[in-house]
Amino acid sequence: IRSVRLMLTKRGKWAGKRMAFVKLEDFSGTIDCVIFASTYQEVSDHITSDAILFFKGEVDTTRNEPNLKVSEVIPLNEAKSQLTRRLTLKIGADEGESLDLQIVAIKRMLKENPGRIPIAFELQTERFGKVCVQAGTSFRVDANQKLITDLENILGNKAIVYN
Repeated sequence: IRSVRLMLTKRGKWAGKRMAFVKLEDFSGTIDCVIFASTYQEVSDHITSDAILFFKGEVDTTRNEPNLKVSEVIPLNEAKSQLTRRLTLKIGADEGESLDLQIVAIKRMLKENPGRIPIAFELQTERFGKVCVQAGTSFRVDANQKLITDLENILGNKAIVYN
Protein backbone atom coordinates (compact mmCIF):
# COMPACT_ATOMS: atom_id res chain seq x y z
CA ILE A 1 0.00 0.00 0.00
CA ARG A 2 1.44 3.34 -1.07
CA SER A 3 -1.12 5.58 0.69
CA VAL A 4 -4.38 5.43 2.64
CA ARG A 5 -7.09 8.08 2.95
CA LEU A 6 -9.99 7.46 5.33
CA MET A 7 -13.47 8.97 5.06
CA LEU A 8 -16.76 8.67 6.89
CA THR A 9 -19.70 7.48 4.83
CA LYS A 10 -22.47 10.07 4.67
CA ARG A 11 -25.59 8.06 3.94
CA GLY A 12 -27.12 4.64 3.73
CA LYS A 13 -26.84 1.65 5.99
CA TRP A 14 -23.18 2.40 6.80
CA ALA A 15 -23.60 6.16 7.46
CA GLY A 16 -20.99 7.41 9.91
CA LYS A 17 -18.70 4.39 9.38
CA ARG A 18 -15.20 4.56 7.95
CA MET A 19 -14.25 3.60 4.43
CA ALA A 20 -10.83 3.82 2.78
CA PHE A 21 -9.30 5.02 -0.46
CA VAL A 22 -6.04 3.18 -1.02
CA LYS A 23 -3.34 3.56 -3.64
CA LEU A 24 -1.65 0.26 -4.46
CA GLU A 25 1.73 0.07 -6.09
CA ASP A 26 3.63 -2.82 -7.64
CA PHE A 27 6.39 -3.17 -10.21
CA SER A 28 3.99 -2.44 -13.06
CA GLY A 29 2.40 0.75 -11.71
CA THR A 30 -0.30 1.99 -9.34
CA ILE A 31 -4.06 1.64 -9.01
CA ASP A 32 -6.59 3.41 -6.83
CA CYS A 33 -8.80 1.20 -4.68
CA VAL A 34 -11.93 1.83 -2.67
CA ILE A 35 -12.73 -0.24 0.39
CA PHE A 36 -16.34 0.37 1.32
CA ALA A 37 -17.39 0.53 4.98
CA SER A 38 -18.86 -2.98 4.98
CA THR A 39 -15.48 -4.46 4.01
CA TYR A 40 -13.28 -1.90 5.78
CA GLN A 41 -14.74 -2.73 9.17
CA GLU A 42 -13.47 -6.33 8.75
CA VAL A 43 -10.00 -5.49 7.38
CA SER A 44 -9.12 -2.14 8.95
CA ASP A 45 -6.29 -3.61 11.08
CA HIS A 46 -4.38 -4.51 7.91
CA ILE A 47 -4.85 -1.25 5.98
CA THR A 48 -1.71 0.81 6.65
CA SER A 49 0.84 2.50 4.42
CA ASP A 50 3.64 0.16 3.30
CA ALA A 51 1.61 -2.97 4.15
CA ILE A 52 2.03 -5.86 1.72
CA LEU A 53 -1.35 -7.44 1.07
CA PHE A 54 -3.35 -9.29 -1.55
CA PHE A 55 -6.58 -7.61 -2.67
CA LYS A 56 -9.56 -9.28 -4.34
CA GLY A 57 -12.28 -7.24 -5.93
CA GLU A 58 -13.92 -5.93 -9.04
CA VAL A 59 -12.22 -3.60 -11.49
CA ASP A 60 -14.32 -0.51 -12.18
CA THR A 61 -13.67 0.78 -15.71
CA THR A 62 -16.36 3.49 -15.78
CA ARG A 63 -13.78 6.25 -15.19
CA ASN A 64 -10.75 7.33 -17.24
CA GLU A 65 -8.43 5.41 -14.91
CA PRO A 66 -9.67 1.97 -13.78
CA ASN A 67 -9.89 1.41 -10.03
CA LEU A 68 -10.52 -1.58 -7.81
CA LYS A 69 -13.57 -2.06 -5.60
CA VAL A 70 -12.09 -4.24 -2.88
CA SER A 71 -14.14 -7.13 -1.53
CA GLU A 72 -11.43 -9.06 0.31
CA VAL A 73 -8.01 -8.37 1.81
CA ILE A 74 -5.55 -11.21 2.43
CA PRO A 75 -2.52 -10.59 4.64
CA LEU A 76 0.80 -11.87 3.29
CA ASN A 77 1.16 -14.46 6.06
CA GLU A 78 -2.22 -16.00 5.08
CA ALA A 79 -1.72 -15.88 1.31
CA LYS A 80 -0.27 -19.36 0.80
CA SER A 81 -3.07 -21.11 2.65
CA GLN A 82 -5.85 -18.99 1.10
CA LEU A 83 -4.64 -18.64 -2.49
CA THR A 84 -3.02 -22.01 -3.18
CA ARG A 85 -5.07 -24.12 -5.62
CA ARG A 86 -2.74 -27.14 -5.59
CA LEU A 87 0.42 -28.18 -3.80
CA THR A 88 2.96 -30.07 -5.89
CA LEU A 89 5.57 -32.15 -4.09
CA LYS A 90 8.72 -32.98 -6.06
CA ILE A 91 9.95 -36.44 -5.14
CA GLY A 92 13.13 -38.20 -6.24
CA ALA A 93 12.02 -41.37 -8.04
CA ASP A 94 15.30 -43.28 -7.93
CA GLU A 95 16.11 -43.16 -4.22
CA GLY A 96 15.31 -46.81 -3.44
CA GLU A 97 14.56 -47.63 0.19
CA SER A 98 14.78 -44.01 1.37
CA LEU A 99 12.03 -43.15 -1.14
CA ASP A 100 9.76 -45.74 0.49
CA LEU A 101 10.39 -44.18 3.91
CA GLN A 102 9.75 -40.69 2.52
CA ILE A 103 6.43 -41.76 1.01
CA VAL A 104 5.28 -43.35 4.28
CA ALA A 105 6.17 -40.18 6.21
CA ILE A 106 4.55 -37.88 3.60
CA LYS A 107 1.36 -39.97 3.58
CA ARG A 108 1.13 -39.72 7.38
CA MET A 109 1.65 -35.94 7.32
CA LEU A 110 -0.96 -35.41 4.61
CA LYS A 111 -3.52 -37.52 6.48
CA GLU A 112 -2.86 -35.52 9.69
CA ASN A 113 -3.58 -32.17 7.94
CA PRO A 114 -6.87 -32.57 6.07
CA GLY A 115 -8.15 -29.55 4.15
CA ARG A 116 -9.24 -28.23 0.76
CA ILE A 117 -5.96 -28.08 -1.21
CA PRO A 118 -5.31 -30.94 -3.67
CA ILE A 119 -1.89 -32.60 -3.75
CA ALA A 120 0.14 -33.63 -6.79
CA PHE A 121 3.43 -35.52 -6.89
CA GLU A 122 6.09 -34.72 -9.45
CA LEU A 123 8.70 -37.38 -10.10
CA GLN A 124 11.72 -37.16 -12.38
CA THR A 125 12.28 -40.63 -13.84
CA GLU A 126 15.02 -41.89 -16.08
CA ARG A 127 12.66 -43.88 -18.27
CA PHE A 128 9.67 -41.48 -18.62
CA GLY A 129 11.16 -38.07 -17.77
CA LYS A 130 9.04 -35.82 -15.58
CA VAL A 131 5.82 -37.44 -14.38
CA CYS A 132 3.08 -35.63 -12.46
CA VAL A 133 0.47 -37.62 -10.55
CA GLN A 134 -2.61 -36.08 -8.93
CA ALA A 135 -3.35 -37.60 -5.49
CA GLY A 136 -6.88 -38.71 -4.63
CA THR A 137 -9.35 -36.45 -2.83
CA SER A 138 -8.60 -38.12 0.50
CA PHE A 139 -5.19 -36.43 0.38
CA ARG A 140 -6.42 -32.81 0.24
CA VAL A 141 -4.62 -30.74 2.87
CA ASP A 142 -4.53 -27.53 4.86
CA ALA A 143 -1.23 -25.96 3.79
CA ASN A 144 -0.41 -24.73 7.29
CA GLN A 145 3.12 -23.73 8.24
CA LYS A 146 3.75 -26.86 10.33
CA LEU A 147 2.89 -29.16 7.41
CA ILE A 148 5.07 -27.15 5.02
CA THR A 149 8.01 -27.18 7.46
CA ASP A 150 7.65 -30.94 8.00
CA LEU A 151 7.49 -31.59 4.24
CA GLU A 152 10.52 -29.35 3.65
CA ASN A 153 12.46 -31.33 6.27
CA ILE A 154 11.85 -34.51 4.29
CA LEU A 155 11.95 -33.26 0.70
CA GLY A 156 13.98 -30.04 0.88
CA ASN A 157 12.74 -26.45 0.59
CA LYS A 158 12.76 -26.39 -3.22
CA ALA A 159 10.58 -29.49 -3.49
CA ILE A 160 7.27 -27.79 -2.71
CA VAL A 161 5.51 -25.79 -5.44
CA TYR A 162 2.46 -23.63 -4.74
CA ASN A 163 0.12 -23.64 -7.74
